[in-house]
Amino acid sequence: MINIEYEIKLNDEDKPYISLPEDYDHKPVDRFFALEMAAYILIDTLKRNRNRLDQTTVNEIQTSINTLLMLGEEVGVLIKGQMETSGSIEGVFNKYSFSVNTMEELLSLNYNGIIRDDKIFKREPGLKVKVIEESKIFELVDGIDNENWREI
Repeated sequence: MINIEYEIKLNDEDKPYISLPEDYDHKPVDRFFALEMAAYILIDTLKRNRNRLDQTTVNEIQTSINTLLMLGEEVGVLIKGQMETSGSIEGVFNKYSFSVNTMEELLSLNYNGIIRDDKIFKREPGLKVKVIEESKIFELVDGIDNENWREI
C-alpha cells in the first residue's frame, strides 16, 4: 500500500492547507491519487446535491469531473507503463520477481496483473515467485493457471 505523509497547517490568513515534508519525493502515483480523489469528491458532491443546484452549476461541476477523470486516465497510463517496466526489470536481476507468504497467496494471484511495491508483474510463463512459508521459488511453466506452477 502506498502512504502519503502530510500535515494540515494554517497559513498566514489562518486558512488550512496541506503541508508535505521537506524531503517529500514527488511521485506520479501521488498525483494520480490526488486527481482520482478530487474526481471522487466532486462526483459524490454532485450526486448528493444535484437537486439543489442550478443547471449551470451542475454543468460546470460535470465539466470539472470529466477533466479530472481525463487527466487521471492519462497519468494512470504513464504510471502503469513505469510499473510494468520496473516489474520486468525485477525478474531479470533477481532469482524471483517478488515473494508471497503462503501457497494460498501464490494460488490467488490476479490474472490481470499483480501489483507489488510500485511494480506490475504479468502472470505469464517465466514468472518466478518465492513462497516464504515454504522457502521455495515457484515458476509458471507452459501456461498461467495454477496447475502450471513448478518448484525450481
